[in-house]
Amino acid sequence: MNQPITIDESAEATLVAAARKELAYLEQFGQPLLPFRRERRDGYQYQEQSPLAHIENLKRYLLIASSLVPRDPALSIRHPDLQQSNIVVRRSPDSGWQVVSLLDWQHASILPSFLLAGTPQRLQNHDDPVSQSMALPSLPENFDELEETERTAAEEVYHRRLVHYHYTKNTEEYNRPHYDALSDPLCVLRSRLFGHAGNPWEGETLDLKVALMRAVERWETLTGGGTPCPVVFDAEDVRETTKLDEVQRKADRVFELCQNMLGVGPEGWVPSQDYSEAVARCKQMKEEGLMGPRRRRNGRRSRSTGHGTTWTKGSICNESS
Repeated sequence: MNQPITIDESAEATLVAAARKELAYLEQFGQPLLPFRRERRDGYQYQEQSPLAHIENLKRYLLIASSLVPRDPALSIRHPDLQQSNIVVRRSPDSGWQVVSLLDWQHASILPSFLLAGTPQRLQNHDDPVSQSMALPSLPENFDELEETERTAAEEVYHRRLVHYHYTKNTEEYNRPHYDALSDPLCVLRSRLFGHAGNPWEGETLDLKVALMRAVERWETLTGGGTPCPVVFDAEDVRETTKLDEVQRKADRVFELCQNMLGVGPEGWVPSQDYSEAVARCKQMKEEGLMGPRRRRNGRRSRSTGHGTTWTKGSICNESS
């Protein structure tokens, strides 16, 4: 209890520690599993997946881990879940609103900055081209002429862009080390490799393998050149993996759409005041999803998106109710 806390300041040691732990566990105890994410099982024909493929990809990751470290990596501590409910503010008569406290630090990590850098999930809008360009967002010129539903949609888009814009701009002004790490074009790739290699195996290795393929493609940019990449993928393997990735991305989008329709957050939480409505919507979605197989059994055409979608809706209902 009285032992001092020690921090390994080696960025390379940080990159390999979790992956080695996961590799050792799987080599001794790994068993075939169905993917934990049920919406993705259709892409694997509902077959259990062997841990051997993930073991192979962990070994590939360990071959390149030392090359992922940028120059002069610094250690940082960063709040893992920055959102409105974790920010305490007070109003001062002379200076307006002030942030006085941040809550919910229990999952915070001390890691090299290049692994922690990122826009908080509730604030990021990376897939939007306007946010990518970092142009100051604005409402459409014809905003006042739009129908009410169109105005609501336009305001939502504008709000997401504005929050992303101000977070990035204020980070640039007030937290330059974080901004420099955040603006590194390879920051996301390094973080994905580190995360996918260190996370407990849940019946899939696809995300880690896709990230490894991206690292191989960008090896010269990632390392500055000079050393050949120790990992090589067969062209046919790349094609098959890319094809499966497209299938699973589609499943992810359908699942996210269902979550949004239900008002369920990324981790499955529903605000207490919305719980009854979410359960009712969930029941309705499940019934509608089951109508597809019934119509097919009755010989009628159906526009259901398939068995995978039925599973997606069913999985949400089972988890939410």
